[in-house]
Amino acid sequence: MKGKLPGGGMSETMLCHDSNLQRDVVFKTLKAGTSQKRILDELAALSAIRSDHVVQVLDVIRDSSGTIVGFIEEYVSGDDLSHANLNTFEDALPILLAISSGIADIHSHGRLHRDLKPDNMKIDVNGTLKIFDFGLSKSSGSGGTTNFYYSPGFTPPEAFKKNTVGLHEYSESVDVYAFGAIALWMLNNGKLPSCMEDLPAVAPDPPVDFTAISLSCPVTVSNILSKCLHPVPGERPAIHEVSRLLARELKKGTHRLTLTTDTEIHVIDAARHRIPIRFEGALVEISYDGYDFFVSNVAGDVSINNMRVQSGWLITGSVVIVLAGNGKRAFVTADASHPEISQ
Repeated sequence: MKGKLPGGGMSETMLCHDSNLQRDVVFKTLKAGTSQKRILDELAALSAIRSDHVVQVLDVIRDSSGTIVGFIEEYVSGDDLSHANLNTFEDALPILLAISSGIADIHSHGRLHRDLKPDNMKIDVNGTLKIFDFGLSKSSGSGGTTNFYYSPGFTPPEAFKKNTVGLHEYSESVDVYAFGAIALWMLNNGKLPSCMEDLPAVAPDPPVDFTAISLSCPVTVSNILSKCLHPVPGERPAIHEVSRLLARELKKGTHRLTLTTDTEIHVIDAARHRIPIRFEGALVEISYDGYDFFVSNVAGDVSINNMRVQSGWLITGSVVIVLAGNGKRAFVTADASHPEISQ
């Protein structure tokens, strides 16, 4: 053992060295008096989820009777979110995308984290964000619980209430609210509205305008982040929707469309965002708004993949544009790039 690490309210975590594989690992056990079910819930979650943004369980530790008393998980040696160097929204965007992608992976495996907060995620030495501490994790269909644990500022208002049979109910919207709170915390110099830290918590009213805080973001992103903090759970977006929008924002201005005629090659990208092509009275103009390539103007006989084209038509992948007039036809191939995201 190399020393104790800061743990959750129910667990002890120790930094150890695996002499067989020559790597540092975390040995996690329950604190005295804590139900073994907690470690079984966490183990079930970690063993089920496969994600680049979730720590992986490596081994299970049993006592002489065969009872599971702890487990070994990967050690994330990097910094927590408070050490992230954020000067603009663009600095925060890749981190927010990684967090939302990790939560999306958790939800796609039928699990809820239920305790998402900045303390439960780190960025490793390779720059990859990892989510950990699944001690409160539940399966999506597990219903409510009699025991209530909360993290001030990151637990949504509805979680503080009991239903008619005395249970605290949870759904994926709990993690979505926590993500919205983490985004606000990151983009607002580590500050949250006092109402979110009250006991019980109260959702911001009026809604948070993410365009007007320290690291302001585009309106489209602001709107969906604000919806994550909606007081009504059913009004919050699915985390997959949030992740898709953030990925779209991260790729803004990085696409490339190549137009090839019999005699010329044209490229549309962030540097040149509009190209008109004319032939025998026919016209098609292709534009780029940083997100999509689309037909911005058309006149005469123009078709794409044998379908008559109209303004607003999106161009994705590879297509063939045909311009016709005076009994003649010109063919233009259009190839749109699909930039990859490294998280």
